[in-house]
Amino acid sequence: MSPRPAIAVRHVGGFVGLHVLVVAGLLVATLAVRADADQTTSVSQPVVVVEERFTDTLNREPRPGHMVPRNITRRGNPEQPPSSGAMDSAIVDAINRSKTSTANQRAASPDIPAPRIGESFTKFPGPQQLGFIAPPDPVLAVGDTYIVAGTNSEIAVYTRSGGRVFAQDWAAFFQAADPQGAVDFTSDPKVFYDARSRRFFVMILGLQTGGQGGGVNGSNYLIAVTQTDDPTQVWRKFLSESTANSAWSDYPGFGFDDNALYITANYFNNNTGQFAFAGLRVYPKAQFLGLLPPQTLTFTQTLDLREGNDTGPLAFTVQPAISLDSTTTEWLVSVPFNALNETRVYLYSVDGGAAPRNLRRFTINLPSGQSYSRPDFAIQPDGQPIDALDGRMLSVKKIGNSVWAAHGVLGASGPVAVRWYEFDITNANSPVLRQTGLIGLPNGSCFNPAICPNAVGDAVVTYTRCNGPGREFLSMYYSARSAAEPLGTMLTTRAVELGSVAYSSFIFRWGDYAEAALDPLDNSSIWLINELPSNAFQWRTVIARVSLNPAGAGGGSVICPSTLELISPDGGELGIRGQPLEIRWTGNNIDQPGVLLNLLVARFDPAAQASVIQGFILNGGSIDFSGAAGAATWVVGDPVRSVNDPNVLVTLPDSGEFADYQIVVQTAFLCAPGGGDRLRDASTNFFRIVPRLEVSLSATSTTIERGESTTLTATAVGGKPPYTFRWAPPESLDNPSIFRPVATPRVGPDSTCDPDLDCITYTCEVRDSGGLFAQSTTASIVIKIGDPLVVSAGPTKAFVPGGTVLLEGSATGGAKPYTYSWSPTPDPTQSPPNDGSTQPQPLARPQQDTIYTLTVTDRVGTIRSASVNVLRGFTLSLVAQPANGGSIGRNPVKALYAPGEVITFAATPAAGFSFVRWEIGPVGGPISQFFEPTVPVAMPAANLSVQAVFSSSPGGAPRPATGTSSGNNSPLPSAAMCGGGAASAAVALSLALACMLVARRGRRR
Repeated sequence: MSPRPAIAVRHVGGFVGLHVLVVAGLLVATLAVRADADQTTSVSQPVVVVEERFTDTLNREPRPGHMVPRNITRRGNPEQPPSSGAMDSAIVDAINRSKTSTANQRAASPDIPAPRIGESFTKFPGPQQLGFIAPPDPVLAVGDTYIVAGTNSEIAVYTRSGGRVFAQDWAAFFQAADPQGAVDFTSDPKVFYDARSRRFFVMILGLQTGGQGGGVNGSNYLIAVTQTDDPTQVWRKFLSESTANSAWSDYPGFGFDDNALYITANYFNNNTGQFAFAGLRVYPKAQFLGLLPPQTLTFTQTLDLREGNDTGPLAFTVQPAISLDSTTTEWLVSVPFNALNETRVYLYSVDGGAAPRNLRRFTINLPSGQSYSRPDFAIQPDGQPIDALDGRMLSVKKIGNSVWAAHGVLGASGPVAVRWYEFDITNANSPVLRQTGLIGLPNGSCFNPAICPNAVGDAVVTYTRCNGPGREFLSMYYSARSAAEPLGTMLTTRAVELGSVAYSSFIFRWGDYAEAALDPLDNSSIWLINELPSNAFQWRTVIARVSLNPAGAGGGSVICPSTLELISPDGGELGIRGQPLEIRWTGNNIDQPGVLLNLLVARFDPAAQASVIQGFILNGGSIDFSGAAGAATWVVGDPVRSVNDPNVLVTLPDSGEFADYQIVVQTAFLCAPGGGDRLRDASTNFFRIVPRLEVSLSATSTTIERGESTTLTATAVGGKPPYTFRWAPPESLDNPSIFRPVATPRVGPDSTCDPDLDCITYTCEVRDSGGLFAQSTTASIVIKIGDPLVVSAGPTKAFVPGGTVLLEGSATGGAKPYTYSWSPTPDPTQSPPNDGSTQPQPLARPQQDTIYTLTVTDRVGTIRSASVNVLRGFTLSLVAQPANGGSIGRNPVKALYAPGEVITFAATPAAGFSFVRWEIGPVGGPISQFFEPTVPVAMPAANLSVQAVFSSSPGGAPRPATGTSSGNNSPLPSAAMCGGGAASAAVALSLALACMLVARRGRRR
């Protein structure tokens, strides 16, 4: 996506403080947001990562509504804040000739005619439009055998001769990396080939909808990297969220150096859709290349990027360089937004090794007469306009001591032209402009450029060209220059393919960019991809290879070996400690002048998951591994002589730590500035034998209750420490990547492994640090989950001295069968097992009040206990007065009651009788009277007498005055019974409830 102003407001009388955004048919005013300074943070982000072959995705059906490419019709631009006043000391005057570097001065002598190069090319069709997706945003990357091309429609793999191997839409390609469906549609693909690691890298924006007016409200970077230089094999794919400060990322730039990947983007507010800031992420490259996929990605993130210095104007579209040779410094380029007679170009450098790195800024001032302005729309032969973008920086490459860049500007005599630059970075603290040029057409348009140089300073720019009314339709062109040409010129211009139809689709969108890439086989030829119209409403792309190999000058003067083979070792040998290893290789053209053969010995670094060069063996030199702590020292031969059919002996170390070594045969040609280091290599590996890796798993408990946790432990021995761990399934683990995670299983009923318990099997894959020959092994452990074991010893029991009582023990849950154990022994008069101690419900023979404890152990060893009180019991005496006056009911009905047990009595009068009162009390003790037909009473520690008095006269006998006492005829408890006198404890207990009734009811007649 490339937010742009709508054509309706293209020429608004120089008013640039307001721009228009078209989202879902709505016009929304957008204003800029300005922060005080850029912000840099270090982030460790959990990511989704998968590994799969390209062919695994070919038959995959995308989820409905998931990652759907869309017509990209969004418009809108940031309003830039005013330029900063004072510039800091980092700003340089690039045109100051006293500071111009001479290291890259390659201009030809005025007496020698400059040779033309790049006059021959080959081409074949690239990806075509699928559905209604525009613009295409075509990109490509070139490896030794394959080409990876991409558009907004698809990712495709081609042979170098143009054979289309296969292609896949982005939704299916990245679907496995987005299991939660976080991405609604994709946009803005990028791709490059890293010749240093021999891997292809691709990325595309994954956007989420739901913002204002149905707009975007979140974004992700979908990143993929091959595991070899073969894109038809395994890719490792990542989803890394890119939303930052409530803003989503757009129009990404994708660059790299030896140590890191660089992704830049313009950010727009999730809620308002207005431009917020430009940002930069620096991802250490090693985490993408390791033997094991990381579960987190680390990166340094800089938001609110500024031009010139850290308080300058907000930057917009900061384009990172694709580094075409070895470097640990990344360069980025931007130009001011909405340029008008602009004379500044902004450079940025990011220095150092591992992130985070130091960000530096430079302002390059153009010479007089070289100012530029925002381009106009290109005009087609039928008069229709074509959007040539807004002058943002489009293409940046770095090679040797030069940074090359290109973008669109207002033409000298046409609506749009291509401006290209070469910056000299020999002095990294003071970069300068070496040359700049303009590719234009009188009354015509040249736009949508991509630039690429080679190692000797030649360069090619591809672009779209059209001639205006009645002349040339939209066509694909390129211009080329030899390093020997006068500065600022490109003497060769060729049409790759001429257009034949006007294009009018999708509000005149074009681009948003093209690509040019260096050929890694000869380090000289340049590959191109650009857009052409198929008809008025569809686009197509063309891929071309431009050969830069004239006789006597320019690029392509070195012929590198076309085959190179390591004969010994062949990958099947093991290095034996203290024994020599023969290394032999061969290849054609290896004695070509200017070709250097090196033999590298690289020691594998487990921490970095990469090979670190330990030394070079040239012309039969030797390497010595006798350094301290296993470190290698080396002696090299003549560094400039070619070696044909070498035969070298390397003696492996006989002591020190376990280590892996990689043997690499490497060629480099010497014609490039600074010696060059474009490589073709063949390699094999050898290592010392290490103990077999073994792993065992354990748990603090292998049987747990639902909701409980258990700690799992993986114990690894052998192999080469340190180890990495990957537990599965990961959902119920607090961290599946450590050796001792805590598991809290959440599983449904499953009796496949146990009739009473649910089961879950955890596996752990353990991998050692053996580098390219790492060992791995997997073990498993079963955790069983059951309902809680619940034990009951039954209700309180009463007994008569010398008698027996039934104990009612029970257990539920856990794993059956259960083992029971009573303490003390229920019936000490019997011998085991007849004493009842191992029965759930034995007969007990207590001699006094006793607490019996039941302990239950289930089949898997879970133990639970419960206790019951067995107390001496007492009896009731129930009397109805008169006997035929009614009946007495009680609950519960028992022969014996324990002290304190509450009994509810209910009086039911017979026909012709009415209830009068209760007379209740201990046998031989004071009697209490109650006047409710139903009354609860607590059993005293004595036998209890209960008498219900009925009367045949209506209303019954008169009641004495409340609170009076008449011995056994008292209608209410006396003061002594309710705690005001010397009533016994037993009596007080039996009458406690009656006393409560007195307090609640007060006087009553």
